[in-house]
Amino acid sequence: MSPLDAVCKAQPENYTTGFLLFCGSQFWDTNVTWYQPEGAFFTVCFQSTLLRWLPTAWLLCLAPAWLLHLSKQATVRHRSQKLCAAKLAISTCLLLLLATDFALCWMDHRGRCTQAAVLAACLCLLTCLLTLPLIRLEHRKHAVSSPVLFIFWLLLFVCDCLLVYHAGFCRLQYPELSSEFQLVSLSCQLALTVCQLLLHCVPDYSRLALRQAPSSSPEQRASFPMRLTYWWAFPMMLTGWRRPLTAADMFDLGAANRVATSEARFDLLWLQERRRFADGQRRAATFANGVSAEPAAGATERSPLLAGANGGSLPEAASLLDADRPHPSLTRVLARQFGPQLAAAYACKLVCDSLQFASPALIKHLVAFADDPAAPAWRGWLYAAAFFLSAALAAFFSQLMYFRSGVVAMRVRSLLTLAVYRKSLRLSCSARRSTALGQVVSLMAVDVQRIGDLLQTLWMAVSMPFLIAAAMALLWQELGPAVLGGLAVALLLVPANSALATAQKRLQVQQLKLKDARLKLLGELLSGIRMVKLFGWEPAFRTRVEAVREVELANLKKSAYINCFTIFTFTCAPYLITLATFSVFTLASPDNLLTPAKAFTALALFNILRAPMNLLPMIISSIITAAVSMRRLGRFLAADEADLSHVIQTLPGADTAEPAVLVTDGHFSWSAAGEAAFGLNRLNFRLRRGSLTAVVGRVGSGKSSLLAALTGEMPRLGGCVRLSGSTALVSQQAWIQNASLRQNIQFVSDWDPQRYRLVLEACALLPDIEALPGGDLTEIGEKGINLSGGQKQRVSLARAVYHNADIYLLDDPLSAVDSHVGRHIFERVLGPQGLLAGRTRLLVTNGLHWLPQTDRILVLDGRTVSEEGGYQELLAKNGPFAQFVRLHALEKEDSSSDDEADNAAGASSSSEPDAAVSQELPENPHPQPSVRRRSRAGSSGSAQKSGKEGTERRPQPGGRHRLTGEERAETGRVKASVYWAYLRALSIGYAAAILALISLYQTASVLANVWLAVWSEDRLKPANGSDWDGAAGRRDVYLGVYGGIGVFQAGFGLGFALTLAAAFVRSSRRLHARMLARIVRAPMSFFDVTPAGRVLNRFSRDVEVVDNLLRQKVRAFLQSLFNVVATMVVISASTVWYLLVIVPLTCLYAGIQRFYLGSSRQLRRLESVSRSPIYSHFAETLAGDACVRAFGVGDRFEAECRRRVEANQAFFFALLAAGRWLGFHLEICGALAVLAAALFTVAGRGAISGGLVGLAISYALQVTSTLNLMIRTSSELETNLVSVERIEEYTRIAEEADWYVGQPPTEPPPPPDWPQHGAIEFQDFAVRYRDGLPLALDGLTFSIRPGKKVGIVGRTGAGKSSLAGLALFRLAEPARGRVLIDGRDTGRLGLHWLRRRLSALPQDAVVFGGSLRENLDPLGEFRGDDARLWRALELAHLRDFAAALPAGLDHQCGEEGGGLSAGQRQLLCLARALLRRSSILVLDEATASVDLATDRLVQDTVRREFASATVVAIAHRISTVMDYDRILVLDGGRVVEFAPPRELLADPSSAFHAMARSARLA
Repeated sequence: MSPLDAVCKAQPENYTTGFLLFCGSQFWDTNVTWYQPEGAFFTVCFQSTLLRWLPTAWLLCLAPAWLLHLSKQATVRHRSQKLCAAKLAISTCLLLLLATDFALCWMDHRGRCTQAAVLAACLCLLTCLLTLPLIRLEHRKHAVSSPVLFIFWLLLFVCDCLLVYHAGFCRLQYPELSSEFQLVSLSCQLALTVCQLLLHCVPDYSRLALRQAPSSSPEQRASFPMRLTYWWAFPMMLTGWRRPLTAADMFDLGAANRVATSEARFDLLWLQERRRFADGQRRAATFANGVSAEPAAGATERSPLLAGANGGSLPEAASLLDADRPHPSLTRVLARQFGPQLAAAYACKLVCDSLQFASPALIKHLVAFADDPAAPAWRGWLYAAAFFLSAALAAFFSQLMYFRSGVVAMRVRSLLTLAVYRKSLRLSCSARRSTALGQVVSLMAVDVQRIGDLLQTLWMAVSMPFLIAAAMALLWQELGPAVLGGLAVALLLVPANSALATAQKRLQVQQLKLKDARLKLLGELLSGIRMVKLFGWEPAFRTRVEAVREVELANLKKSAYINCFTIFTFTCAPYLITLATFSVFTLASPDNLLTPAKAFTALALFNILRAPMNLLPMIISSIITAAVSMRRLGRFLAADEADLSHVIQTLPGADTAEPAVLVTDGHFSWSAAGEAAFGLNRLNFRLRRGSLTAVVGRVGSGKSSLLAALTGEMPRLGGCVRLSGSTALVSQQAWIQNASLRQNIQFVSDWDPQRYRLVLEACALLPDIEALPGGDLTEIGEKGINLSGGQKQRVSLARAVYHNADIYLLDDPLSAVDSHVGRHIFERVLGPQGLLAGRTRLLVTNGLHWLPQTDRILVLDGRTVSEEGGYQELLAKNGPFAQFVRLHALEKEDSSSDDEADNAAGASSSSEPDAAVSQELPENPHPQPSVRRRSRAGSSGSAQKSGKEGTERRPQPGGRHRLTGEERAETGRVKASVYWAYLRALSIGYAAAILALISLYQTASVLANVWLAVWSEDRLKPANGSDWDGAAGRRDVYLGVYGGIGVFQAGFGLGFALTLAAAFVRSSRRLHARMLARIVRAPMSFFDVTPAGRVLNRFSRDVEVVDNLLRQKVRAFLQSLFNVVATMVVISASTVWYLLVIVPLTCLYAGIQRFYLGSSRQLRRLESVSRSPIYSHFAETLAGDACVRAFGVGDRFEAECRRRVEANQAFFFALLAAGRWLGFHLEICGALAVLAAALFTVAGRGAISGGLVGLAISYALQVTSTLNLMIRTSSELETNLVSVERIEEYTRIAEEADWYVGQPPTEPPPPPDWPQHGAIEFQDFAVRYRDGLPLALDGLTFSIRPGKKVGIVGRTGAGKSSLAGLALFRLAEPARGRVLIDGRDTGRLGLHWLRRRLSALPQDAVVFGGSLRENLDPLGEFRGDDARLWRALELAHLRDFAAALPAGLDHQCGEEGGGLSAGQRQLLCLARALLRRSSILVLDEATASVDLATDRLVQDTVRREFASATVVAIAHRISTVMDYDRILVLDGGRVVEFAPPRELLADPSSAFHAMARSARLA
């Protein structure tokens, strides 16, 4: 009887009991399966059990869980029935067919059908019956795809194929043992199974649902096989290949990937972790002190991101991120939340790693097959198919791991970004002062990104130990104890790598600190760029930034070199391990022969070992950097928060006698140590509901601090603060959002057109809206760049009034408006008949003329309330307040900026937008002359009428109401100019050396493997059989040459790594320096339309890519490229026919890459562009965090941040999907390459030696990884070169004229004492802010004699600030005409020749982070001469304040001068001007933030110290320029009047006379 009888016929009669009787044959017969020349077969028992039970077991085990899941889903009606009907019809046919088989088996169960066959038919029938309700239920529950049923049909398809194969073989070879009906039945079952499998590849998603949600995630509406192959991303990639992708092409993230989905869970876990940490700290304190460390009474938990672990504050001088104190573990929280998701992803990687070990076993069998001519041919084809199948399955699992870990990284990144934003809104005073904007931006841009990058590569930490252990175990099977030699080498490398890792960790900590410092300096530079340009400080700031950058680069170079040695050790490790193992193996015994099968099986295992060894340095570096970032984020999130209990805020009750504001024994301090010099003491007052209370006091008396104490900004050390009702804050420095004017006023309140119009009219904004090109939809630039100071203040006031709060805290809102507008606002808004009548108002003011109209006055002196009462009551007391009022009784108070004054006497009009930057596009961006020069007889009624029309205007077509345009993203391929620019940054010499060294390294690597083939075949053995030097001698030659090649390979590899590191540090330095140089040389027009967050994005994330990521990508690309070339050469040399596969395979790879790059490049650009709005919104929020908290709208701002983060993550998710589509299809192509190599070796058996077969297959196995890596790294390289492209874009922006070279260059520099006299002459001068805008100044012709004092007056938009900044300081180049100073044409001078010879006291007091000394003398011109600095402070009336500071001149002012009051900042700017002592001084509303007494002192100082200088003053108070030599009246950018004030006042028809009369000075 033939052994194959057991394949076709069961013989139960031969057995009496047991499993054999049940099956009718043995379950497994190796003789039948492996040793038959006809092919591989299975027994009847195997066919009746495993091949039938496997699909059934899958469905029966998974169906209950799947049914439970479906039952929880909502039922969807009115869906298309066609797909469901087709599935049901096919299942019904299959059911009938299986029922027939079961009936026939049952009738013949005593004949050829065994009990196993009957049971199998019954189970198949029941399983098919179960599919019917499952299909119907999935359709009703809108299950787009069914993974359970798809895998069931797939298993059934595979099993049916094997059954049909066996039935066909039996019918052909043994027709008497088989039934024709059985073959037909099985074939029909297979056909129906194929149909079901194909139908389950189609998603059950209705077109109606797609029309209702066109932007829904395609992943959610994709079928299960489409998700496995990432085919759902294909439509987007096809669009990207046809045309550049845009934001409109993006799809929704899906509910699972939204930040809100993870946010609540994170908050809960962080709260639990904080409690756990606090308990641990208390236990540690108890153990250390021997006393109980229970929490203080009344301590409460506030929110998951609230107070830090300890109750104390950090030292103010220390950076919050650098403070070395214990904190809760953010790592533990993220592990608890995302650990299961990552574990599932990494489990897929372990399956993939297990499949890799199939290759060495298959190589061993294939080499043996090649050396055994008697082996059946079908084994070779089976090996080739096994190669492909294992590679394809590995592709499925590896890409699934990459995708799921990428999704987790995306969720963590978005969650941490939002957590940083939320935390920044809740920081305590001390924490805010110790954390700069640049540092927090660094947390978002760098630290969060590094953690996300780690999560995408952390699988290496799981995979590498498994791969190393499994490889060593299999090597032991092949080479025995010789593996211990290689293991010893690996262990010897551990201490060296540990030392390198420790050093790298230390450098990474320092690197992040330096990055924070650099971004902090850049943030200050961008926020104060106008001041920097006016004083010519650009080189000083550039030097400061570059000094930090040089230290950062030196640190980066050390880190790169350490990384090079780490890479060197791990690159050499596999080779050293291989050499040591083969040496021990061959030297241990003469009987140990290194055969081709043994050598190349071991080589394949060593290649598997090589991958984790090569990746180990990268994962070590990633873990180190991410650990540092994790600690920094943990410290930030655990920082102290503003205690919400400091201010008790309740709803207003029915009792009107209840005070709206009650402060009892209040003690407050800005200082963490609670110094009285930095706080308020012994405050006791109450404000009755609906009252108007004024707060007065000298500069630095604590007026603004009082409002901060009431809003909770200033920590309360003792006492009680109680507010009854909601609050609204108008800060002294108006906070304006980069949004439309309407959005700024509406803020977060509901839209009410009637109230909106009332607010506009009351705040005198109607004429301004009429003048704006887009009406109230005109975009306001960052920090209100296209509004005057008065306009910004009125918009800020309008926002508060529209908010309709119960309590209004007003910090001198009338300081920047003229007397008419001030009276109008006071009467219509603040006064008894105003919109806020009946609301509680606390008004900080320096205007004495408002005080009689207030209900109560609080007088601050010595940082406490020295007097309190009504106006008349305080005068009657004859205290300090009464004396102060009498002292200034003779002054005609004109508390507001003539900047806002209408030229009509008695007109209650408002200001118009400054001509500076109110527009972006050229067409009619400013008010028409007919509007700007409207009749002086205009009334408030006409203003209201025109204003009403203004509010109802629609924006002009073409988006002309926009100021800040969308950030531009390039399209198409990264241009060759970008590559060339980057190559030049690297230097051609370095590039040539890098290519030469990597070529030599790869050549040595190939020679080593070729020599191994020679060694394994013992080709040095003489052909005639004589042993010329014996086996031992040949062995020594083999070992010596193999070791020598390794030495050369190691040397070339180390040289390549070191050269690459040095070149990339050089490129980082050059690119950053070029971008920084262009930024500081950029004209003001660039900063007017470019948000600071957009620039910081370039200097943070893009520079981070250039510093770190690009080096890794270039190294990986070059290694993979040369690896591919070597692989192709070796395979083609051993198997010539393989060239027929190489050419089309290369074309296929190139086509896939080109198709992918079209989308990936643009997605990377869009992702980078969409990141800038996050930083801009963040910087904007931090600038107005006090207002956000005072209005209680933090949740709204968090929602906006959440929206922007998710918009950015949508691009990342699309990029992730595109990458996985590329990776999957490349790995499938690689599997085909391995299949082709295996097929050619099988077909060429006999013509190719076993050694060459092993060499060819070993390299072919690398095709999958090397080609995939090459394509992926080349794509990632081009994608990351977008950062170079973005940096290069900023190196090409327009720049100002040269600083120290005249125009023309032959123009000689002015003498050192120029200007000696200070004569100024304008000759037909005209200028515009940007190209395409109308003229801001037009045809100015006048002259100012040396030493004269000239006051410039005119309403907003008249051109006063333009004359000071654009004309005198050349912030913009003239359109025509010229300005002469002491006879020299300023347009021909170098900019710093001009700007450093003039002095300015600008309207916006800009103070930089750093010490008082650095703020007074940024250029270090007075280094070592502190007496000059103290004298300047004395003249500016700041000496007493500075002398009281513990650090004196080294006192840290805080970010943007946060440690100083507004008045003190203004006086500090005066001290700067006094230090320069130029013969020309420009005052631009320089005393807007100081009280009357200080204003008078400042004016006296200017008159005395600049007595012989030419003074050009933009009048803040008309009384301050009444004694000037001449008055220049501007209107519409033209000179209206220019004469002595007495002459103008004598002319009743003059414009200046009308202004003076309105101010009661005429």
